[in-house]
Amino acid sequence: MHCKMTNKNQLTKMIVAMIAATAIFSFLGPLKLSGQGKNEEVNIIAPYNPTVTASQKINRNPKMVFSEPRPLPEIEYEINTMKISTGVTPDNPRPARVPGEPRKDLYRSHIRAGFGTYITPYFELWVNSLQSDDFNAGAHIGHLSSFGEIKNYAKSSFSNTIAEAYASKYFNNNSIGGKIYYSNQTVHRYGFMPADFPQFTFDDKDLRQAFNKVGLDFNLASNNTETDAFNYAIKFQGYHLFDRFESTETGLFAGFDIAKKTDLFNNRRSQETGIKLSTDYYLNKDSISDYKGGIVSATPFIDLDLKPYSIFIGLKFDYRMDTASKLHFYPLIRAEAALIENTLTVYAALDGGSKRISYDRLINENPFVNSILPLDYSHTYEFSGGIKGRIAEIVDYDAGAEFSLVDNMPMFVNDTATITQNTFDLVYDDAGIFSVFGELGFRSRSDFGISMKAAYHSYAMDNEEKAWHKPSLELSLNSFYVIREKLTLNAGLNSFQGVYARSFVNRKVVPVQIDGWFDLSLGAEYRITEQFSAFIRLNNLLNNGYFRWYQYPVQKFNVLAGLGFSF
Repeated sequence: MHCKMTNKNQLTKMIVAMIAATAIFSFLGPLKLSGQGKNEEVNIIAPYNPTVTASQKINRNPKMVFSEPRPLPEIEYEINTMKISTGVTPDNPRPARVPGEPRKDLYRSHIRAGFGTYITPYFELWVNSLQSDDFNAGAHIGHLSSFGEIKNYAKSSFSNTIAEAYASKYFNNNSIGGKIYYSNQTVHRYGFMPADFPQFTFDDKDLRQAFNKVGLDFNLASNNTETDAFNYAIKFQGYHLFDRFESTETGLFAGFDIAKKTDLFNNRRSQETGIKLSTDYYLNKDSISDYKGGIVSATPFIDLDLKPYSIFIGLKFDYRMDTASKLHFYPLIRAEAALIENTLTVYAALDGGSKRISYDRLINENPFVNSILPLDYSHTYEFSGGIKGRIAEIVDYDAGAEFSLVDNMPMFVNDTATITQNTFDLVYDDAGIFSVFGELGFRSRSDFGISMKAAYHSYAMDNEEKAWHKPSLELSLNSFYVIREKLTLNAGLNSFQGVYARSFVNRKVVPVQIDGWFDLSLGAEYRITEQFSAFIRLNNLLNNGYFRWYQYPVQKFNVLAGLGFSF
């Protein structure tokens, strides 16, 4: 019997019926009917109609009821600090030393003294506070002079003296410092041969020139390295310069820089925006005239660190303060791209600015100038680019090219107003200058190093035939070698090529090429003890009496030797 669906009650009844029928048939099976004398088996088949009773479903849906949030109770607590004493006292550990760390025994002072050929005395003293993270102060005194003569030329003795004291204080990402100083430079205008003028008598006093300078520097600055830091720098400098021939110059310089670090591009790099303000003011006076004036500058800028790129963008405004007041502006752009980190960086720049040609600048470049000079302003635009980087942590290099447009470039020319022509005057001309330069440095640990520089310049002048006393080729090489921390050797080579001086023949300008020159020097210092040392310096080893300035030969081979002492 088959069914598709049954319920529990019907299934129970059906099972009971089947069991009862089975028992009856089992019991009656063996009985024989006696009425007809026949055995018959009867199967009763009836249809089965299953039914399913209706079910009752519970129709109930969940329902959420939100109640008003209850405020959290206020928690009051207090912390009671208690110092628990321990009975453990650690031993004083021995500090670890790092290679290259300064020696433990430091000295406050060092003195050097020596003497050389051409009757050349030398003396120098340094005094400084010991190593500190909070304070630094010191003083320096130096003197070098020579009383020897250069054969066939007028008296050529000279002397250089300097005395200065300085101090700096560091606190809370700020620093304050200053310096006071005095210097004296005395020279003789020896650029002629007295034998060429037998009819004249030359007094050494008339040939002597002395420049005295007193000055003061002051600075206050912050150095906050936080990513959103605000930094500032305040500078003040002043000096008074006077010579033997009634020429004086007072220079006053003030600067105020402010900058704010920001993260404009959300790249976790430092970007800086700010402004640079400065004032250069001069008061000049000579035996026939005086002058007051200078330049006020303002340069708003933004400095972006977008590694591997960096970009500086600014606009410089220079205002000339005198009777010819005028405003100049210069776009400033400097960009770098690190193509290979710490190994290869490409850079380009657009720069410029205005400068007052100062008496102080001129005598530092050429001390044989006249006391009365036509001081003026110069304006420069510069375009440059190149590559730089480091190789294997021991080789540094920098190579590139630059093109400059200079309005009113000052140049030295021999003063033809005097019969001996042994002083220099100034001429100005506009120039275009193309330069190619390169620099290579090598340093192996701390016992050997060498640096080489070379630059080639090509000048296009507006009016003058040549860029007078400006070199076409400059070369320099410097090196040192330390042997067993006892003996230090050093060498230097300098060279100028392609220098021209202005001369006249029948009132016509004739360029005179000055022979190119090489100046090779060697030096050595031997440490006798921790405090005592001996040194020697060999200058102009090639024994060339070359001319750095037209008609001014330098001293030939000369030697300077002496001792040093630290205390």
